[in-house]
Amino acid sequence: MDNALKKPVIWITAQGGAGKTTLITSYLKERKLPCLWYQIDSGDGDIASFFHYMGIAARYAAPRYKESLPHLTPEYLGGLPVFTRNYFRELFSRLKTPSAIVFDNYQDASADSSLHEIIQAGLSEIPEGINVIIISRTEPPSAFAGLRANNRMNILGWNELELTTEETSGIVQLKLQKKLSAEIIQELHDKTNGWAAGLVLMLEHQGSADMVQRHGKGFTTQAMFDYFAGEIFHKLDTASQEILLQTSFLPIMTRRFAEQLTGLHQAGEFLSELNRRNYFTIRKPLPEPVYQYHPLFREFLLTQARQQLTDAQLIQTQRRAAEILEGAGQAEDAIILYSQTEDWASMARIILTQAPTMIAEGRSQTLEEWIKQIPQAVVDETPWLQYWMGISRMTTSPPESESLLQNAYHAFRAQSDAAGLFLAWAAVIDVIWLQQTDWTKFNLWLARIEEDRQRFPQFPNPEIGARVVACMCHIVVWARPDYPWLHEYMREAEHLHAIT
Repeated sequence: MDNALKKPVIWITAQGGAGKTTLITSYLKERKLPCLWYQIDSGDGDIASFFHYMGIAARYAAPRYKESLPHLTPEYLGGLPVFTRNYFRELFSRLKTPSAIVFDNYQDASADSSLHEIIQAGLSEIPEGINVIIISRTEPPSAFAGLRANNRMNILGWNELELTTEETSGIVQLKLQKKLSAEIIQELHDKTNGWAAGLVLMLEHQGSADMVQRHGKGFTTQAMFDYFAGEIFHKLDTASQEILLQTSFLPIMTRRFAEQLTGLHQAGEFLSELNRRNYFTIRKPLPEPVYQYHPLFREFLLTQARQQLTDAQLIQTQRRAAEILEGAGQAEDAIILYSQTEDWASMARIILTQAPTMIAEGRSQTLEEWIKQIPQAVVDETPWLQYWMGISRMTTSPPESESLLQNAYHAFRAQSDAAGLFLAWAAVIDVIWLQQTDWTKFNLWLARIEEDRQRFPQFPNPEIGARVVACMCHIVVWARPDYPWLHEYMREAEHLHAIT
C-alpha cells in the first residue's frame, strides 16, 4: 500500500470476500491516516444526490468548515464539468494532508452512469498529499482510461491481495501461537487459495479443513464463504442469532441502532466482538463507531432471516429498522425497507417531508424514483405526491409536469387545501413559462387565481403569498400588461417581501 500510494489514485479490485475493505481500514488505522469514506450505491446515479452526500461526508471529515459544499441545482447543469472541478477543488482544500478519500463498493454504480465521468473529472484535481482509493469488484470503467494512460493510477488486484505462503504462515502463527510444519502450512494455503478470511475461519472451526478437502479445487470462494457463515451462525446461541438476523436489515449501524432494533442491551457489544474476531464485521473509521457486515455475510443473513422469520416477524423487523433509519436521517435506506413492506403511508410521509429540501438541492431524479415506487392508485389519491412529481419533472419533461401539477391543483381545490392550491397554481405558471409555447394559457389561470383569492382572501403564510404574487407580477408584466389589478398585486408583492 505504501508503494501504491505514490500515485494519487489506487483502484483495488477483486472478488467478494477477498479482503479489500479490510485491507484499507486496517491500513488507514495503522498509518493513522485521516479519511473521508464514501460508499457508492445505485442512488448515486442521481448526480445531485452524489454531490449532496459527498457534502455530508465532507462535514464529518472536516468539521471545522461550517459552510456546506454547493448543491448541484438546475442552474449548474449546463456547466457540469466546471461545477465538478470546482466542487472537488473545494473538497480537497478542506482536507488535511496527508489524507485519503475512499470510494467503497464502486461496482454498485451502473455501467452507463454519468457518475464515472464525474469521479474522473474530480480525480484530475487531486492535490499533493491526498490519495483517492477506489474499492470495487470490477475493473476501472473506460472513463478512467486517461488516469491510467497518464500514470496517475495504481491498480491492485487479486494477485496483490492473495496471501503468499509466508503470509499464511504468519497468520497461522499469530492465531495458534505456535509454528506448524511447512507441509501443513502449504496444505492450508492451498485449501484456502490465499484467501485470508477463509484461512482465519478455517483455523477456528474444527472439521472445516476436511470439508474443504472433500470438495477439492471445485470448492469456490462463494461456497467456502457460505460454509463458514453457516458455521458461525449455527454455533451461536439463540440471542446472538436474533441479533444477526435483525441487524442484517441495517446497511450500516451503530451500537445504539443495534440495541434499539433488537431490544437487547448486549447487541452493541456483540457487534464489537464480531469485529474484534474478524467475523465479517467491519468497523468504519468514522467519528462514531459504525459497523457494517461484509456484503456476502449480510446476504447470507438476509436469506436466513427470510427463511426463519414468519411473515409478520419479517415485516415488523423491517419496519422497525426503517423507523430507526428514518429517525437517524437515513431516508433513502428507510425508503427501501418501507417499499419492501409495502408501507406506502410511511413512504409518502418521508417523501413529503424530504421533498422541499431535495428539490432545493437539485435531487429531483431521486425524488421522482421514490414516488414511482408507490402504486399509481395511491399517488392519484394523494395530491401532494402528484405535486412533487410534477415539480421533479419540471425541467426534464415540462408537458408531463404541467399535467401533473394541474391534476394536483384541482385535487387541492376539491379538498379546500389552500396551501396546496396556491403552490400548485404557482408551479403551473412556472412550467407554462418554461415551455414558452402558448402564453394564452395564462388567461385561464389568471381567472382561476381571481376565484381562488375570493375564496381564500388571506394566504396561508407570507412565503406562499410571496410565491403567488411574484408569479402574478411576472405574467402580467410579460403577457398581460393591460391586467387591471397589476398595481394592486405589485403593492402586495412589496408588502409580502417586507415581512418575509
